[in-house]
Amino acid sequence: MTTKKEFHLALREAREKAKISEADAASMANLNASWYWDQENNADEWWSVTPLVCTIPLINYFKIEWEKCFDWPAGKRLDFRKAANEHIAETRKELGLSLAEFCERCGLYESFGFIIEGHYLGLYLYPPDVLVEVAKTLGIDASDLMRLGMKQ
Repeated sequence: MTTKKEFHLALREAREKAKISEADAASMANLNASWYWDQENNADEWWSVTPLVCTIPLINYFKIEWEKCFDWPAGKRLDFRKAANEHIAETRKELGLSLAEFCERCGLYESFGFIIEGHYLGLYLYPPDVLVEVAKTLGIDASDLMRLGMKQ
């Protein structure tokens, strides 16, 4: 099983097995070469730094079992016919949280909340650690939130 701290090693192994250069993998993820190098050489890079919109293409292409990389917090299951931002906005309102309160509980600036709720890919402009904080704050299933991003 690949853990959160081993994801970078699984990524490198998958890329090498596929015989794809770092430059080509960087291009798939819309990263420059040095940013991609960080993906394969720093354990926390994928989790705390790189936006999911860059990581998801790599996960999909190399078929990395992301579900096994972390103990994703369980919660309210999501309807996959809706976008993540719709679920986030609806659940926040159901909980009676203002956008400012929600962002404070997630440890985010309020301006990030506008992005997360304002666009169907807004949450995926942030790394997985933000996704997990959003899910925990709202009591929704983190792996479902991740799956919604995987299908975009």
